[in-house]
Amino acid sequence: QNIDATVFFVTHDLQEATYLADRIVVLGRNPGHIAEIIENPLPRPRHPDQFLNPTFLAVQQRLEELIHPPQKVAEEKPFHVPRMTVVGDDVF
Repeated sequence: QNIDATVFFVTHDLQEATYLADRIVVLGRNPGHIAEIIENPLPRPRHPDQFLNPTFLAVQQRLEELIHPPQKVAEEKPFHVPRMTVVGDDVF
């Protein structure tokens, strides 16, 4: 905290990113581009008790939405039940 330095971490762990970062840069799919920059509102110093803090969870939720966007649900086709054989059917 006493040194004015920038540290750049690359992680896939959303909890780690939320806990360590003051600013989170989320990259998009190929070709890599910045999808969003999130300014982490959690105060410093951080401690493990914050893992259940509503703000901590909200940041993680936003990261999850950016990294794994909700899938569009395909229109369901009617379920077709195939005809089962009946005793006496000639099955080859």
